[in-house]
Amino acid sequence: MDSAEPLKKSEEEIKNSKDFSPLGELLQHWHKLLSPHATNALDQLYGLNVWQDQLDTQQTLINDAYLSHVSAKKDPVELWFGLCETILASAKDITQKSLAEAKWNAQDHKRNEFITNQIEFLFQPTNFFWSNRDAIETAIETKGRSIQKGFTFLSEDLSRGTLNLSPEKAFTIGENIAQTDGHVVFKNNLVELIQYEPKTKNVKTNPVLIVPPFINKFYILDLQESNSLVQHLVSQGLTVFMISWKNPKTEDGHLTWNDYAADGVLSTIDTIFDIYPKNKLNITGYCIGGTLAAMCTAILSDAKKEKISSLTLLNTLIDFSDVGEISNFISEEFVQHLNNTIGKNGIFPGSVMSMVFSALRPKELIWNYVESTYLKGAEPTPFDFLHWNADNTNVPGPLLFWYLKEMYLNNNLRRKGHLSVVGESVDLSTIACPCFVVASRRDHIVPWQTAYKSTGLLNDDCKFILASGGHVAGIIPPQNNTGKETHYAKTTDGKSRKNIQDWINESLPEKGSWWAYWTKWLTENSGGSTSRRKNVGNKRFKPIAQAPGEYVKH
Repeated sequence: MDSAEPLKKSEEEIKNSKDFSPLGELLQHWHKLLSPHATNALDQLYGLNVWQDQLDTQQTLINDAYLSHVSAKKDPVELWFGLCETILASAKDITQKSLAEAKWNAQDHKRNEFITNQIEFLFQPTNFFWSNRDAIETAIETKGRSIQKGFTFLSEDLSRGTLNLSPEKAFTIGENIAQTDGHVVFKNNLVELIQYEPKTKNVKTNPVLIVPPFINKFYILDLQESNSLVQHLVSQGLTVFMISWKNPKTEDGHLTWNDYAADGVLSTIDTIFDIYPKNKLNITGYCIGGTLAAMCTAILSDAKKEKISSLTLLNTLIDFSDVGEISNFISEEFVQHLNNTIGKNGIFPGSVMSMVFSALRPKELIWNYVESTYLKGAEPTPFDFLHWNADNTNVPGPLLFWYLKEMYLNNNLRRKGHLSVVGESVDLSTIACPCFVVASRRDHIVPWQTAYKSTGLLNDDCKFILASGGHVAGIIPPQNNTGKETHYAKTTDGKSRKNIQDWINESLPEKGSWWAYWTKWLTENSGGSTSRRKNVGNKRFKPIAQAPGEYVKH
């Protein structure tokens, strides 16, 4: 029998079940994402002779451990937990030696190692009640109430289809997060454009447009007052516009990358130029929003390009030669599967996207939560980052297929003229404005070494900063931590940027948030000062609604 048949049958049973839930949908996509690689990895691992040798060796070690515990007359409970730890250590040893003997190419080895590591994380003794000492002790101390609470949390998460890493009711959009004053001045079927109220009497003449990632909500850049990038910018005399992306539903499943470029970034640029016809514009993009912003900047007409005063890329890839751990999920087989299923019309669920990114940091974003919440019954601690992380967004299938194929598989953005957007050929070297690239040292989604390569694709007037932290915390410092980070900066010209080791050798650590360094550069590219306007928008683009708008709430 084909080994895949039971999996196919299981998938159909889930799909046709009357009890089909968001979690069921998530598991279907998760299975499709990993099963081709997992099946291949396990088939090859099980075929290795090293398994039998290692099993014989490890069985001897386990028996020796058992006998040593018995001879020492240790407590049976201690014996049980000791055996659990010994078995786990033995399994890890078998896995690592099996992987070392397997003959795979570098990418397959990396992917299969990732899969086996996921399995190791899954079977950690602390993930199961009867092998988790703290969970058992908590249950005894609370007379079983911790177990009852844990089941309640589990039931709620199953019905929701996501892990509730931060209490849902702890944060409310527009009240204690995404609360910067402003108004929506433009809206279409894909975006709302927010213009924030200035906080200073005088403002710089050139406004700032922020393009956030469309796979998440924009308010990661406007969390609480102490760690809001938007609040910081308006307090420095800058006029800030923010794109708020719509969370696409089934009826939006036909949308493409071209739609997000035309109706998202390009339409908002035109709106801002209508509101400020005599001014230039600073563009800032974060993550995939930065990729889109760079492409849109490159295809602007010559007249409009002259009105772009700067481009900032925050944890952004425009060279996809090394995408880090996310490559474990992206293969030609998976991208083709996307094309066959939702490549023409369909939605990739945000819950699945969220789990993919969580799997890159399974201990921090999955299993620590499982242990503390399900096994010990502890309510999650309110945390604005994790609240935002759970507020996921769907992605149209045609857009995702095109993006993964052209960027991750073919790396076409770095090649002049290999891509076209809204009918225009993309050439990043035509971006003439000053550029600023920020990468984060512990970013597991955008490796900083790859982000550094952006400087070689842009013009020579380009600065690079290496921030501390990861993909989110490197850009947005945790609450009450602003100014405590270390970043590395060195102003270089184009020639010395060719070798990353040169930059490392020449760069110097600087204490404090990189926000101050960047804001100084941004204001230098924002023209002179003028009195702030009394109202946002203009006669054509009047305020529609108060910030943060409606799209972010759905």
